[in-house]
Amino acid sequence: MTAASPVALTRDHIDVVAVARALADDIARDAARRDREHILPYEAFEEIRHSRLGALRVPRRYGGLEASWRQVAEVYLLLSKADTNVAQGFIPHITSVERLALHGTEEQKRHFFARVVAGDLFGVANAELGGSVRGAVATTLTRDGANWRLNGRKYYSTGSLFAQHLRVTAITPDGERVAVLIPRERDGIRLLDDWDGMGQRTTASGTTELENVLVLDSEIMSSAGWHGLPRDYTDAGVHLLHAGLEVGIGLAVLDDSVTYARSRARTVRESGVVRAAEDPFIQHAIGKIATRAHAAQALFLHTADLIDRVADAPARGVEGAALERLVAEAAAGVSEIKIFAAEVALSTSETLYEVGGASITRADANYDRHWRNARTHTTHDPLAYRAKGLGAWYLDGIAPPVANA
Repeated sequence: MTAASPVALTRDHIDVVAVARALADDIARDAARRDREHILPYEAFEEIRHSRLGALRVPRRYGGLEASWRQVAEVYLLLSKADTNVAQGFIPHITSVERLALHGTEEQKRHFFARVVAGDLFGVANAELGGSVRGAVATTLTRDGANWRLNGRKYYSTGSLFAQHLRVTAITPDGERVAVLIPRERDGIRLLDDWDGMGQRTTASGTTELENVLVLDSEIMSSAGWHGLPRDYTDAGVHLLHAGLEVGIGLAVLDDSVTYARSRARTVRESGVVRAAEDPFIQHAIGKIATRAHAAQALFLHTADLIDRVADAPARGVEGAALERLVAEAAAGVSEIKIFAAEVALSTSETLYEVGGASITRADANYDRHWRNARTHTTHDPLAYRAKGLGAWYLDGIAPPVANA
């Protein structure tokens, strides 16, 4: 991997897909080794910082690129295909920027967007172990004179070791859930690389310990309402990107299976052919992989268009019930791609092994990382409840619940 991305975005160069493609090619080269040897992708995130891809969704008036969600999705697929660990580590930044654009004060936008345009990244510390339901928060934000103090213990702090800023979810004394935007290096913050899942090994999704961390008033961001609605589209955006990770696995499996069949696979006598690439059963396996991967890719990009439609709606004068309908449609679309992408990632990473014999399982190729990453990542989301929510949406018009968006 090179020390800096070969191409960086500037205000005059906004071909974000071309920049991402060059970056992804570089990141992909060591992806198998990083997974095998548990090497955290610090260099990859330095390249992302240098590329300025972190400013994709920063509004132009703050110096950003204000790319569409469709462009974000295209960029994200390239990163996911290259290394799903890097892609997952980038999600907290993209969503933090979006939440800041929708809910930040003008002062917060000016300050943090300037840092993002300069190359800074956000990580998150939101999820916690324990609690009776997923998403429960016990981390507290309490008054300390003119300032506040943050105390708690987080897990799944994805991307935080690669970031310059953290977005931390906490509960105020009056029970309000807020986001705290703080420097990663502030006193009282301890980040641990203790994530030990079988897949997504190098996302740095470990523990964050928060002990009497100083928080200023200007670093607290509320998430109350969006154009009078109880929710906005950012949850849909988060889960779209998570689905994109699984689509990326399918696309990476397609590339790996084609490469293996062309260069390393051997035929069996019964096939009647000389080259493995001519074996009808290998052709059949790769055809199945390609069909599933490309179908998922198409649905993923279509769903990004649904999010663009709702994100841009207020500027078109859409409000009230019509806007709420667009939010629900985006949520339903995201549930569909989440369900399908999970199936595609798991099935393609299994079908890959139909392309070769025992040698395809060798550790040096590390092809099993695709299935491990897919199986690990797909456990994050209760897909049965997503399917249930979709059924209620299509049968009775009941909007998918927030947990499914």
